[in-house]
Amino acid sequence: MGNEEDFNRDYSEEIQRFEKSLIGEDIGYMDSETFEFIIDHYLSIDDYKKASLCSDMALRFYPSHSNFFLKKALILSYEDQFIEALKILSNVESLETYNIEFYITKALIYFEMDKNQTAIDLINNALCLFDAEEQEDLIIFLADTLYLYNEMEDALIYYYKSIQLSPKNQISLSGILTCCTILNRFEEGIAFFTNYIDEYPYSEFAWSSLADMYRNIEDYEKAIWALEFCLAINDKDINALYKVAFVYMCNQQYDKAIEYFNEYYEKVDYVYENDYCQLAECYEQLADYGKAKEFYHKALQKNIDYSDAWLGLGVVFDLEGNTQKGIEFVEKALLIDSSRSDFYHILATFYDKLDEIEKANDAFEKAMSLSNNNDEAFIDYFEFFMNRFGYKLLEDKIDEINIHEDIAYIKDFVFFRSLIKRLEYEKAEAYLEYLCQQYPSYINLLIDFYPDLEEITPIVSLIKQYKQ
Repeated sequence: MGNEEDFNRDYSEEIQRFEKSLIGEDIGYMDSETFEFIIDHYLSIDDYKKASLCSDMALRFYPSHSNFFLKKALILSYEDQFIEALKILSNVESLETYNIEFYITKALIYFEMDKNQTAIDLINNALCLFDAEEQEDLIIFLADTLYLYNEMEDALIYYYKSIQLSPKNQISLSGILTCCTILNRFEEGIAFFTNYIDEYPYSEFAWSSLADMYRNIEDYEKAIWALEFCLAINDKDINALYKVAFVYMCNQQYDKAIEYFNEYYEKVDYVYENDYCQLAECYEQLADYGKAKEFYHKALQKNIDYSDAWLGLGVVFDLEGNTQKGIEFVEKALLIDSSRSDFYHILATFYDKLDEIEKANDAFEKAMSLSNNNDEAFIDYFEFFMNRFGYKLLEDKIDEINIHEDIAYIKDFVFFRSLIKRLEYEKAEAYLEYLCQQYPSYINLLIDFYPDLEEITPIVSLIKQYKQ
């Protein structure tokens, strides 16, 4: 009970007393817990100078309080004074052999020094000094810290170790889900959560995470199957309800998506502008443009500056055949948020429809300048350029454009596309073999980018051969 009261206590008066002491006023009596809170307060706002002054004052009041030495060492490391920080720790090390905070502090300093492996070894070697509960705390600390330092693969290893000690630890389960997602290790995530469910079949989190893994590999039927188990365990799980709706939307089952979105909105306290936009998108895909516009307008009633809703209205007007009106709404979206590459991409395609070639070209170039890894914008731009300016100029343009290395394959795809457009099928087939060998994990995107390739049997056969 005491800990909870300390956590909820307002320390603003004590912080003022400390700050007045810096200009000469007497601080009076202050207990050690208050000093610790004030130091942590300054650390949380990156005010290392006041944190350091407070730790110095705390040590004058409590010279044998080891936590203040640890705080002081950590503050020094944040100021890149690593030698001084480690010196302080070495002075108290013999007294702190069984203090878990000592090892956490020293590991954090090693992380600050970019000595990650030294930090990992320190914690691993310290595990034998502590009981199971403290071992779990150290392993989760290590996993979380590795995650924060973007060492996802190592973080995942330690989240797995934590689960071995405490299978129901929610932090570690969440860590496994997040790391597998960031690392694109979806099959590994599926295997883990499937095995976990065998042991703990009523874990809503595990079923929901399994659904996330299946959704990421676009196995929407299994994602829905997993979410149905979530709802069977707890029919009040509104997050699962939302996820079901979203998966149906991803699977282009828009009627079912609308059904579940509506059920979800009936159960939540507040409907956000993005929620209305999702419904609008479903109606848009069903070509119910009146309903789509209705929900985009509802989104704008929630937030008149919601740029995605203005964009959505522009797309609907274009679909209705009023591209000029569509442009007006896309331009309104851009007045609100001019940083969106996708907005300029859509604007470019609208201008192209109206044969406003110069404006289309400018909008495409703006889209690519804002994001050099927007693969769809680059594909559409090169197609536009090929159609409007011809094949000879295209090759120069391919060399000229700056593309992110992650989508470098786009330039080769475009050259292959130009061979097809010129009806040079023999050269195209030979070049496709090169593409299949050079970009085996991306070759399936060719059909997504250029659906009309499905009409060319030799091309499709070769792609299928390499996919197998």
